Amino acid sequence: MSGAVQSVLAHLDRVALDAGARSAEIEAARSLPRDLVEALIGGGVFRLAVPDERSGFGADHATVLDAIERCARRDGSTGLVVAAGILAAVDAQHLPRHHADTILGDARVVLGGSRALGGSGRLTDDGDLVVSGRWGWGTGVANCTWIGGGVRLLDGTDGGTANGLDGPDGGDAADGGPRRAATHSGGQRVYAYFRRDQVVVLDTWHAVGLRGSGSTDYQVTEAFVPEGRWLPLGDDRAVDRSTLGDLAPAALAAVAIGLAARAVDEVAALGPVAAADRAGSLALGEAGLTELGLVEAEVAGARAHLLAAVAGADGGPGDRGPGPAPMVAAIDVVDRAVDVVWRCYRLGGAAAVLHASPLQRLVRDAATIVQHPVLDRRHLVAAGRRRLGSG
Repeated sequence: MSGAVQSVLAHLDRVALDAGARSAEIEAARSLPRDLVEALIGGGVFRLAVPDERSGFGADHATVLDAIERCARRDGSTGLVVAAGILAAVDAQHLPRHHADTILGDARVVLGGSRALGGSGRLTDDGDLVVSGRWGWGTGVANCTWIGGGVRLLDGTDGGTANGLDGPDGGDAADGGPRRAATHSGGQRVYAYFRRDQVVVLDTWHAVGLRGSGSTDYQVTEAFVPEGRWLPLGDDRAVDRSTLGDLAPAALAAVAIGLAARAVDEVAALGPVAAADRAGSLALGEAGLTELGLVEAEVAGARAHLLAAVAGADGGPGDRGPGPAPMVAAIDVVDRAVDVVWRCYRLGGAAAVLHASPLQRLVRDAATIVQHPVLDRRHLVAAGRRRLGSG
């Protein structure tokens, strides 16, 4: 690990520590306070995994997941925002060079968005897109400078190569025509990038948990997207097979592991002789200590499972192949982490229900992360079919 990466991680630890001390404030605001966002920007956190050649720090997958977990261990909402920002910045590098340079050339850039197909777009005669749509789970979008969204193209147009990815430097395909070039590999789905001033951020994030993540809805109306400022959804070079697509489920799992680890911390802080008169705290007798050991082991096992599943992706997009392992592992890890949080909540006794107890917030955060659309259990169907040799 380079000294520069270590410096970013140390900075993130300090920001996370501050966020943890301000969890109640963050929840009440339903979004990260601006000073915390500025601290993340100033410390280069959102550029942690951007390649060196684009003024990033080039951190590997394991380092990114560890950073997300450590942040979420302090405050789940902050961890989710950090996860979304880091991965969105990585994916922008796959845009045609001039668009990637424009977006990532800004040292203060913050990216976010949803790959859900919430938008519809039409391709103009000049090869540009005009998009309208609405998306949910826009984590941190209120603080973003560029926001993306999954778009289904209308009128049979195809965004597969209209972004110029077949050209040597992000230029047009050899036949020179964006409409003619857009005839294969991407289907009719793209991930389009919008300027912040094109996006209306809606106030819809009134959630049970992860309240401070600001994962609200957002929309665009007739937003102009110049030729190539999108990525195709559906092939090995595209968003859903790139570092973002591969690691998005794993990043959410890292948030969940952070929540579980914090829950174990909270139970351990009760001590083996926690008095029952301390607002009803449960004494950790022999059975409680046994359970504490078990949940701690469960967290370690979940972490190891996640890291093993993504280890093959460190070489970059396309190297690992199309297998479902990261998604399957992420869903499993989140389930295990949520179970740990609940078990720790039970160990916390009557005091865990009080607003002052971090355990009640951790339960709510866990109940929210497990419902994230990226972790939809329908993804397991493909894994099951593959195991049976029918998919």
